[in-house]
Amino acid sequence: MFLGRHDRVVTWEVAERYLKALDAPRGKQLIWFENSVHWPQVEESQKYSDMLVHRVLAETAEGSGQ
Repeated sequence: MFLGRHDRVVTWEVAERYLKALDAPRGKQLIWFENSVHWPQVEESQKYSDMLVHRVLAETAEGSGQ
């Protein structure tokens, strides 16, 4: 889960509660965007892209046998 550190729409308490409730057998984690509010894909677009490619895609590919 990606979350902007300064987000007031989705607070860290709400995000943490939701994350704990998720059933994710392959794992789950909260990734902070320190310089973002509610739109990390815009506010920190390079980090967002890097996280998708090097974290999400890499971990998904490893788990799928690709």
